[in-house]
Amino acid sequence: MLITLGLDSQFALLETVVTAILDRFPQLRNSKIWVVLCVSIFGFAFGLLFCCEGGVYILQLMDTYAASYSVILIALIECILISWVYGAERFLKDIERMIGVQSKLWKWTWMFVWKFACPSTLGFILIFNWLEYEPIKYGVYVYPPWANFLGWILALLPITAIPIAAGYKLHKLRKTGQPLLRRITLLLRPAIDWGPAHKRQAMNRRTPGPSECSNAPSEMTKNSTSNFLNPAFSRVYSFETQM
Repeated sequence: MLITLGLDSQFALLETVVTAILDRFPQLRNSKIWVVLCVSIFGFAFGLLFCCEGGVYILQLMDTYAASYSVILIALIECILISWVYGAERFLKDIERMIGVQSKLWKWTWMFVWKFACPSTLGFILIFNWLEYEPIKYGVYVYPPWANFLGWILALLPITAIPIAAGYKLHKLRKTGQPLLRRITLLLRPAIDWGPAHKRQAMNRRTPGPSECSNAPSEMTKNSTSNFLNPAFSRVYSFETQM
């Protein structure tokens, strides 16, 4: 049972890491086997630390800090951004474009879960964990203060990527001369080409050059019968049905 539980957990974790790498570097998708191999070797080598004599103390440290606070906080931020900033209604429409139109009960159920149930539950768990916090110990062994400090670094390290990326994007928009609040509003909007990947690629293939700009509207709508509605800007793009 433990072997089966560990294997299916590893499948999900490994696929998550590999998918993130391939999404960030699409040119590696043709070499997915090598990406999986490299990730597996790296994970195996790093996991050897927990097999040493003091590995159980490292495992307890990472399990207490790295696998609790950061995961819950990131999940809470994702729920708030998706359900309240981007909009649960828009997100449901994106899903319906992939699986088809669903019933109203299905929509209301998921809207309630994403907008109220998940954020409140995650917020309660996070606050409860903070209130019940005490320095880590394993059996009769009490970890030294520097170990708890290292644990908080492990807990906050994944979260720091969010403000760092946000600060970098805000800094890049400074050249536009717009106020800070306006830049934040722009960054919270989806990109203009947001939508299904195959239709976005078709739109990029059909983007007219400078010499074709005058004829672009008629050429883009010619022999096209399917439309993609951008949920963020209410713009309609037309594509050929043959993809």
